[in-house]
Amino acid sequence: PSAADSSLTPTLIAPEAGSTVTYTLQARDAYGNPVPNETFALSLGTGSVTATLSAASVTTDAQGEASFTATSDVAGTLDVVATEGSGSSAVTVDASPVSVQAGPVSSSVSTVSRTSAGSVTAGPGNVTLQVTVSDAYSNPITNLTASDFSVAGSTSQGSITSGPTFEIADVTGSGGVYTITLTDEVAGSQTLP
Repeated sequence: PSAADSSLTPTLIAPEAGSTVTYTLQARDAYGNPVPNETFALSLGTGSVTATLSAASVTTDAQGEASFTATSDVAGTLDVVATEGSGSSAVTVDASPVSVQAGPVSSSVSTVSRTSAGSVTAGPGNVTLQVTVSDAYSNPITNLTASDFSVAGSTSQGSITSGPTFEIADVTGSGGVYTITLTDEVAGSQTLP
């Protein structure tokens, strides 16, 4: 087979972590003809996120094609390589890189904590929370803004009693870790244990 004329194509370009991506290998010679019955070893390219491949190798069918899958729980670039032969005569076919994305926010993995312990009665004034936002595989959820957050639930120090006067004043941070400033302009109206 010819590396320049062969291809390794993923079905998904930006799957969520935990998704299965199917790859189709098309082996062709320098004249574009399918190359059947060739065995290719499968591996992850340098710098790729960790992934589980469905097979260690595949053999092309009568049309010069073979398929397999890869699954990664880690957000980042997934790079899969198929190699036929070895040494100087090896033919290596690289797949188009796949950008594995963090999945939906997981409430069981994400955390919320106050920057200071003890009872605080909000209003008028501010209370600061630190929020770590992750998917089910602990991949950080990035690029969130104030509109992606709401005030309800609990922190590691206790529950937040929220009402119509509690508002998110500011959100800063990146890489899945955010500092959220809550404000309440009505004195004594809300309590954060």
